[in-house]
Amino acid sequence: PAPRAAVGYLTGALLGALVAGGIGPAAGQDVDEAVRVADAAAVRLGPDGTDPNPALALARTIGARVPVVWGSEGIAEAAARRWKTEFNENAKRPAFAAAFPELDHNEIEGWSRGAGRDFFLVILRSSSEHPSVGPRVEATLSAVSDAGFEHHEVHAEGVLPLAQMVSLMQTGGFVSCYAGLEAGVDPSPIERIEAMKSRLRDLE
Repeated sequence: PAPRAAVGYLTGALLGALVAGGIGPAAGQDVDEAVRVADAAAVRLGPDGTDPNPALALARTIGARVPVVWGSEGIAEAAARRWKTEFNENAKRPAFAAAFPELDHNEIEGWSRGAGRDFFLVILRSSSEHPSVGPRVEATLSAVSDAGFEHHEVHAEGVLPLAQMVSLMQTGGFVSCYAGLEAGVDPSPIERIEAMKSRLRDLE
């Protein structure tokens, strides 16, 4: 499969290596919950999932706008970066990711009056985030309220960190694929990346 579709294999291999090397604690409980969360999400968010399908609904709400994905340091920050790259590769469009609290020291200044009209903000939330994140999100949204973009929060499923990470990343995968399909593009090919690699090989 494409590397972006093999994140489960890559994560499992890394966890297995860490546990086998005595570097990390046993992860059986974490993996079991992550698998349960992923299986449930695949049913709920897949093409034959619930009606309305929340991932498809979000993709349609985003429409042709450029996604901006915010998450707090840790789980949601990593997932936000994953959402960005999934939109790049699956939906074939620009996307941006940033993390609290760092984005409050720089990025929000760029969201001046009207600057967000062609963008859509997605905020990733997790029950394991620091208690200060909730008030910070509200304060940040207030500070950029005249930028003109809509926003939507996506909350992680599960209890343990691994399950929450998988939940947020999996949701982003579905949303980005639906966004591509809704725009009439095939999420699978990565023609520009392949063309760039070919060009670099020719230069060797």
